[in-house]
Amino acid sequence: MDYTTLINVKEKIKDVVTLDDRTSEQCAVCAGNIYDIDNAPILPRHPRCRCVLVAYIDVDNLAKQFDREEASVNKALQAGSAGAIIKKEIVYKIADKETEKRLQEVSDGVWSSLSEIKKRAIRKYTGKYSEDINTYLRDKDLRDINKPDIEAMVQALDAVLESNNLGYDLKLYRYTGKEEFKALQEGDYFKNYVSTSIHRTRTEHFGDGYKLIIQTPGQTKGYYIGKNSENPVEQEFLVHRNTRYKILNIDEEKGILEMELLEDE
Repeated sequence: MDYTTLINVKEKIKDVVTLDDRTSEQCAVCAGNIYDIDNAPILPRHPRCRCVLVAYIDVDNLAKQFDREEASVNKALQAGSAGAIIKKEIVYKIADKETEKRLQEVSDGVWSSLSEIKKRAIRKYTGKYSEDINTYLRDKDLRDINKPDIEAMVQALDAVLESNNLGYDLKLYRYTGKEEFKALQEGDYFKNYVSTSIHRTRTEHFGDGYKLIIQTPGQTKGYYIGKNSENPVEQEFLVHRNTRYKILNIDEEKGILEMELLEDE
């Protein structure tokens, strides 16, 4: 990479926020956001604001300029290491307003193409049937639930989630109870569908205060429901069942579990 190429890359600004018990909600939601220089926020946001803006280079645009060079280097590396494949590290971002807008646009396009049966399944899942559906997927335990209805919804949801993905490498969030928090530490894949949010605090009223921070590759199968949900404020991305994951960090004292979803091999 030479200097002439670097200076032609569009520069951006990254919002660096100190996250602790003194951080305001106004600042916390901006942590990690990336802005064009012309659209950068004005700091400080409030008295005693500790946020700073630092230079950031859009690596996606940079990567495009080096596609041919990278392909050549990778080929040489693979040949020199008996075919071993070297993967680039994924940088997971927090969804900013522009990303939210694009996700919703894609969601609306998918929604308009869905059959009424699939739309009804999504409405029911985001309404009051998620627990019944996921209980069935985990345990095949329906108790007094109508089994044919549940199986029909699963079939419809599978069709939607299998054929769509997140599209961006993002950090997603989920709040849950102690039982799920512990169970996830013992497994490596989701038996059921998993409701997540692209927003850090929109679903914090769920569960018992246990928090999942989920690093999610863009190719992760699922559907960003967003405003097409019965509860649009949740900004939900529904992760497909049987998705694999690995645990990155567990803070038992604070009740925080960080994980990364794994792409299909």
